[in-house]
Amino acid sequence: PYRMKNLNKMIRILPIFFLTVMLFAQKNQDEITGIWEFQTITTIFISYPNEDTMTEKNINDRETLTFRADGTFSYRGIYENVDAAGIGLWNISGDMLTLNVNNQKVVSQYECKKGILLLSVNEAETDDYYESNSIIKYKKSIISPKANKKNKTSK
Repeated sequence: PYRMKNLNKMIRILPIFFLTVMLFAQKNQDEITGIWEFQTITTIFISYPNEDTMTEKNINDRETLTFRADGTFSYRGIYENVDAAGIGLWNISGDMLTLNVNNQKVVSQYECKKGILLLSVNEAETDDYYESNSIIKYKKSIISPKANKKNKTSK
């Protein structure tokens, strides 16, 4: 009888647990979907002595990321005066965001609060580069319904 009570409790609790996990995952996806504008990137190189750099959005360094609810994303930007654009897939698992473009994966820890998206990307040391940690900051772009309506009526 004791095992049956525990089994009955588990059977009742398990669907609630899975529903909670699914809702949490959906919330994470909902908060990241949309258009994001690059703001800054701060990189710390693990060298002796440590070296750090910071780049702010400017005419030569800018980017827009668009995350769609179907798990696809696109990016368009200029990096050190070079145009770049592409499409890929994204996925969230816990606090990790994985971006996959042309079979190249970038896995970063992410945080999304109050319209700010922070990505923390760690790079291992190679023969050409020191180990580094970069924090990339994006701001959610808010497209005004009035501006959208105005564009439709002016056509």
